[in-house]
Amino acid sequence: MEKSKTERKCRAESEGRKETERETAQRRPGRRARGRNAEEIAYLVKRGGIVPLRPIIRPAFDHLNTEVVHLIRDCWVETPSERPTIEKYANKLEEEVQERTKELEGEKRKSDILLYRMMPRLTGGAL
Repeated sequence: MEKSKTERKCRAESEGRKETERETAQRRPGRRARGRNAEEIAYLVKRGGIVPLRPIIRPAFDHLNTEVVHLIRDCWVETPSERPTIEKYANKLEEEVQERTKELEGEKRKSDILLYRMMPRLTGGAL
């Protein structure tokens, strides 16, 4: 069964985005370093195959956040409906912000208690 023109275009755009994400994460050129130019990569992606064309993410890069690597790999899933949505990550970020805000408020309470213990009541109350 032949893929529609729109589906091939979306897939090619998706592959381009994935390649850019990987290059950004590793801070170096991607597939082009293996001797392939952009046109060849686009052709290979459009043609498809049993094994999808994917860049290699080397685990030796210590500066890579494992969550970023997982996100990149999740975005490589062939079926678009199985790829993560922006809402999923927005919700996750909101949860992290709420968690860190609670931690910050707890630390502020601790520092306020310590401050009031160290200073005279009138001075501490004025702060």
